[in-house]
Amino acid sequence: MKVDIHPLTPERWHGVERLFGKHGACEGCWCMYLRVRNKDFKKRSNAVNRADFKDIVKEGREPGLLAYAEDQPVGWCSIAPRKEFSERINHSHVFKPIDHKPVWSILCFYVHKDFRNKGIADNCWGMPLS
Repeated sequence: MKVDIHPLTPERWHGVERLFGKHGACEGCWCMYLRVRNKDFKKRSNAVNRADFKDIVKEGREPGLLAYAEDQPVGWCSIAPRKEFSERINHSHVFKPIDHKPVWSILCFYVHKDFRNKGIADNCWGMPLS
């Protein structure tokens, strides 16, 4: 299966909507779980998560990569500069920064259920995720 990878830009917003579905993948996360503190995330609706994530995309921050197979969105990888995830990570005892060097973080892989176990990860991210 040929897989194409594209940054999530405002022009590709419809792709992430198709991939995540109306509930926003992973119980309404809309890739906001690691962008806000835990106590705040628990109070949020998936509609708020969707709106906030869409704002990030509209601002041109390119919060990750979409994988397409035959022009259909099939996978997502959340990858961005660590500062994009500062709320959750910088307050974590486990993931707190060890220095002040700018680094990028990969925090999420999501593959649509109809395309799991079909080599999407091997083809687009270059590594088996088993």
